[in-house]
Amino acid sequence: MRRMFILLTTVLLSALVLAAQTQPQQSAPSQSATPTVRATTNEVVLDMVFRDKKGRTIRDIRPEEIHVYEDGVEQKLTWFRPVEGNPTVPVSSPQTSSESGSLSLDPMREVRLVTLVFENLDQEEKRFFRQALKDILDMAPEQNLYFSILTVDHGLHAIQPFTADHAALLRTVDRSMMWSFVQYMNQSAEVKQELKEILSGDEPQLQSGSTGGVGQAQIQSVVNYRMAKMQYDMLQAADASDRAYDARATIDALTSLVRAQSQLPGRKAILYFNPLLFIPEVVKEQYANLISIANRGNVSFYTVDPKGLVTWSQEGAGRDYLRGATGEIRSQQMSGGVGKVSAMQARAAETAEGALRANPLLWLRDLAQQTGGATIAETNDYRAPLRVAMEEVRSYFEAAYVPHIAVYDGKFRKISVRIDRPEAVVHTRSGYFALPQLKSGQQLYAYEMPLLNALNAASAPLDIAFQAAAERFNDRGPKIEYMVTLEAPLKGLTFVPQPDHKKSAVDAALLALVKNSNGEIVDKFSKDFAVQVASDKMEAYKAGNLVQTF
Repeated sequence: MRRMFILLTTVLLSALVLAAQTQPQQSAPSQSATPTVRATTNEVVLDMVFRDKKGRTIRDIRPEEIHVYEDGVEQKLTWFRPVEGNPTVPVSSPQTSSESGSLSLDPMREVRLVTLVFENLDQEEKRFFRQALKDILDMAPEQNLYFSILTVDHGLHAIQPFTADHAALLRTVDRSMMWSFVQYMNQSAEVKQELKEILSGDEPQLQSGSTGGVGQAQIQSVVNYRMAKMQYDMLQAADASDRAYDARATIDALTSLVRAQSQLPGRKAILYFNPLLFIPEVVKEQYANLISIANRGNVSFYTVDPKGLVTWSQEGAGRDYLRGATGEIRSQQMSGGVGKVSAMQARAAETAEGALRANPLLWLRDLAQQTGGATIAETNDYRAPLRVAMEEVRSYFEAAYVPHIAVYDGKFRKISVRIDRPEAVVHTRSGYFALPQLKSGQQLYAYEMPLLNALNAASAPLDIAFQAAAERFNDRGPKIEYMVTLEAPLKGLTFVPQPDHKKSAVDAALLALVKNSNGEIVDKFSKDFAVQVASDKMEAYKAGNLVQTF
């Protein structure tokens, strides 16, 4: 498997080098021995909420009481401060840089973003969602609280872009209560077109007036533009995602959402309504990457099980799976391992592992806990926990430190916080992957690090014959657009037989790097493939080619 990853990485690098060398009137990239990742020192920003053992908020925390650890090593905080929901800087009195005289006020700093996302809801659960939205809006009179509504249904679809208009939010939900997938898709297309029109002009800038202040209309214009750009980029990225499996589609959609919101400062909250969240083994790396991006971008998930209080155990499905797997294992033991092995016996270990993942509440709680949020489940009194969630959006503590990372190895760096108060409990994020940031501002995925290391090898492997080509399109101002296509024979890839002996799987990842004239990586793109093929169709499938176009 790993040799296959290395090969395809090298293939796409060669293709992009070809594209760069065909550009007219541009110097060719220097052929350095290894790709260079230019990473800047990035602060880790943590938002924290402190409560006592009775769940009451603690607001008098002092910096000297806080100890932040990364992989067990205490970090030196560069700041620790409370952040309150009400603006601390009047919008009519912006801060000014003494050196340049330019405005340093970021109007987005004071904006609070709350995104409501629903998935897999039946009509009763949609009514629950609508009531929860109304209750949240009743708790949120502030003008700087903006809400948006999205759904995950074969992709990420925007139902309502960010707005502070409570009546518009409720009207949109009421209109969409009986919609189908096609109607969600059409509505999202309309929203996307509206956002595109907002972005068709130049980005507005803050400028001081004759009185030295900035008008509310200017600030609102900047806020609207930046939120529109973030949401439009999110929908563009989600449209391009590969949705081969339902779980992968869910993670792709949420990752597009989180990555887009990471562009904006401050704490962002996502209220995620899903009664059937399930993360299988095949997408565990993508799930971990989603959590890492959320934690680096100050995005917290507040997960909601819209089923409310039920009379049956949600662990029942998992127990049934586990009971079946245990029975098959016991059957094998009783036979002494002699005789024909059934398909269920062969899949016993896989079934047992799936049983441990079958409870949707497990994943709702895990997603919330690891991103510093909370879970609302197994209760019909949801107003109180929703009120707590909104309080945490408004007011929290913010801390930052510069991590001492000598080598960006792609490993998960665990964050823990200790407070010198026995009665205090802190809610914060679990950690992040140690990944360098490219010069363009892009973050690498964890699965891309082994591919980047393969490109650093003194001698690049070449195990599969391939073809790659780059086609140049029209110039777009200072930019030139290329289409790069890779074609490789599938018969050269390794297909692993599955425990049921009925299918084989191939898992391949592609990484392409774009370098400047100094050999530095300034951009990249990648693709992760996971395909299962029926054994009786294997030979016909392997007779084809893997074709990927960027």
